[in-house]
This record gives sequence, C-alpha cells and structure tokens, in this order.
Amino acid sequence: EQRILADPRPKVFVTGHPGSWEVAAGIADLRSPEGSAGIFRHIANPFLDALVRRLRTRRPGQLIDKRGAAMVALARLREGRSVAILLDENAGPRGVFVNFFGRPASTGRLAALLSLNTGTPLVVGACVRQPDRRFLYRLALIEPSPNPTPEAVTAATQAIVSTLERWIRDEPDQWRWTH
Repeated sequence: EQRILADPRPKVFVTGHPGSWEVAAGIADLRSPEGSAGIFRHIANPFLDALVRRLRTRRPGQLIDKRGAAMVALARLREGRSVAILLDENAGPRGVFVNFFGRPASTGRLAALLSLNTGTPLVVGACVRQPDRRFLYRLALIEPSPNPTPEAVTAATQAIVSTLERWIRDEPDQWRWTH
C-alpha cells in the first residue's frame, strides 16, 4: 500500500461505501503530493450541502461537481493531479453492467474512461473500522489497459467492482449502500 501511494503518477482513486469512505478519501488526499479532488453531487438541502462541502475540503478546487465532471477530471489528470470517485451507486441506463454479488449492476464508467484515456492507474481504496477504533486502509492498484476499447472499460469497471465486493464480503456490516 505504501508503494501504491509513493508512486508519483496521478491516480484515479476509486472507493465505494464499505467502511469509512469519507476517511478513505481524506487519507488519499493527504497522501497525494498535489492533493486530490473528489467528484461529488450536491445535497438537496442547501444548508446541509454547505456544511458537508466545508467539512470535505481543506483547500479550493477539491470538489468537482458531478455534472460536467468528466472534462474537469480529464484536464486535472492531464495536468498531473489526481481525482477521486465513488463508484458503487446505480448508474442507470448510462452505466455499464458488471457482475456485483452475482447480479448485473449498472455501474459508472467514468473512473475506467479517465484511466484508459490518460494512462492513469486506478487505485481502489477502502478504510475499514477495526474493533480497537483504528482503521485498516486497503488499497488495490489496477493498471490501465493499453487499448482503450469498450471491452477495456467494462473489464476495468468489473475489476473495481470485484475488489469492492471482496472487501464487502470480508466486512459486510461496514457496507452502507443498498442500490
């Protein structure tokens, strides 16, 4: 895990809702020399949205609005800076269907597309709470395919989801998403 974070290349950090995903994103940001920016969606309640945005950021430019995120994230990666994405949400008809717990699940393609189009590695991460109140920080590196084809997008997305699924099976009580 230290080797993955020590790699100087920009990364597409990907997490889901196993463990303390907010802590995972914060640690990835702290370990990234230039800091990372996370793709987020606004919360409908403007007061709660303002509070959460303030809690999630240490410096300007850390949040990328989900609407229009692809171009901003692509530019950021091309500048040599990392981005972070939550992936285990239902992507609806625009997603790619991959196997998740034995069922086809519509999953966002953005992480795989960014990785394949920039040659940037994917780093799947989770921060699992331990009984002694500490955290186990899990990381998995997925190198991009040299051929950015639709099949490569599906394969990279499946690799991410399979990693998250394995971690969820290890600690099912820490998964907090039910799409």
